[in-house]
Amino acid sequence: FGWHISDAEGRVSIHLASSPTGGMLIGTAEHREQPLGALFAFDAVNVDEAAVQLLPLGTVRGRIVTEKGEPVEGVVISGLCVTSQNSEPELLWRTVSSKDGRFEWTALVPHVPYRCVVDAGTGVSAHSESFVVEPRENKELPDMVVSGTQKGTSLYGESFKWYDNRLVAGTLPDKSLLRTMPAVVMY
Repeated sequence: FGWHISDAEGRVSIHLASSPTGGMLIGTAEHREQPLGALFAFDAVNVDEAAVQLLPLGTVRGRIVTEKGEPVEGVVISGLCVTSQNSEPELLWRTVSSKDGRFEWTALVPHVPYRCVVDAGTGVSAHSESFVVEPRENKELPDMVVSGTQKGTSLYGESFKWYDNRLVAGTLPDKSLLRTMPAVVMY
């Protein structure tokens, strides 16, 4: 649905033209300057005043290797979570492996069940066991082994300038607010 910045009281008003598929409004909230965030899911029909509490974020790290233990550069690693027992896993983030096959995601909301899935250009080729992080935890996953992959070029570590990307809907907040207010990402 777009990017939203909270007001001075931490409030964001979200207006929907129709209910999302399945009736659930799912999103993330992150503090602009501190490593705090939340994942939220609300019944879009029955939400009057929903509250989201930001928690200290955790980190996950891992390495993608071939069957011979060689690092694989430039494969896509996706972070998935299950929001309810009856739903498909939700994609929360993606990153790529670096030259040494390593990846890292530093914005994991605590107490959420995650699973990392690797796509080495041939569809899902490896995945982690499910895991949960505690606030401020640094989680190191066992190596994930992929076979039959082609190495890619990694842009790991490059800055993501979300503000400069194409807007799907809504309006972008004033750029001057980005230094002081947290951004809420809706999808």
